[in-house]
Amino acid sequence: MNSTTETVSPTTDDSHLWDRPDLQLMLLISSWVGTGIGLMGLVGNVLVVWTASNFANKCSGQTFMIWLAVADWFSAFQATLFNITLPLLNFDPRVMYDLVCRINAFLIFTTRALATTMLTIVSFDRLLAVSKPFWYKNAGTVFKGHVISIAAFILVPLISCPYLIVTSLHEGDICTFDVGDLINLFLTTHQFLFALSPPGLVFVTNIGIIFMLKRKSSGNFLSSAISRSDRDVTISLVVVGVLNVVCQVSSSLLLIYIVEQLTIHWKLGEYWIPLQSSILIFNNSVNFLAYMLSSSYFRTTFFGLVGFRTHRNKPSKSTTETK
Repeated sequence: MNSTTETVSPTTDDSHLWDRPDLQLMLLISSWVGTGIGLMGLVGNVLVVWTASNFANKCSGQTFMIWLAVADWFSAFQATLFNITLPLLNFDPRVMYDLVCRINAFLIFTTRALATTMLTIVSFDRLLAVSKPFWYKNAGTVFKGHVISIAAFILVPLISCPYLIVTSLHEGDICTFDVGDLINLFLTTHQFLFALSPPGLVFVTNIGIIFMLKRKSSGNFLSSAISRSDRDVTISLVVVGVLNVVCQVSSSLLLIYIVEQLTIHWKLGEYWIPLQSSILIFNNSVNFLAYMLSSSYFRTTFFGLVGFRTHRNKPSKSTTETK
């Protein structure tokens, strides 16, 4: 089993499943699609960092957006390389070396935990920006954004360090968790903190953001305190948050199905792993497209950086001649 999520043993002889053409095709398609999505995410998150770094409106929200893209880049890179691309090329170092198995488990849960943590921070930041706009203009500084983000990037890996200890190779080629009450307690606690809680917090926070935006769009004087760029970026981050919740729930449900299949047919469960990884990679790769589609402020900044101008922004011929 080439995954850190499996702890059970096969109950049937399923070696014949490798010869099924439909499963072979599903494995091939899901692997290549996952690799393509991962490459899109690596490029897209770099573009998000570049674009957000050039926002005219500098604040903690802009800073958190940059750090979220950095976390998503590392998560997409790790999942694409170790979970899909290398196994697709019939080279999987996770099941060759015990140290690589341990490091891979650490990177899996650390990068995903960083991404979900930063998205949760971004959601709370956006809620404060729309609910307390006057206070946020003074409190939501770039410096505070960097301090909070750096703290998250230090604390989350430290909390995830036990994965280097509780994971190892079993039976020669199975990278999985060791057994023990303390290990189970750590795994359960870590998953609750970084896998189960963040989607719920993001969902509830986004509901609050939508409620506040709708309330302040009624024309009262507080609505003028929220800049158009803040409102625009907030809406795009709500879209990213909703996509995150959908992907996390879908991935969790599919993982439950995979574990169930692994207890019946070992190889059948293996075929579904690239699809489950692809969903998580999509979650870390879709930000750039989501920002481009939902935020006119992000689009304007990006097009300005690449030198693209719409026809209406070009000076007319008569104006040029007058000058």
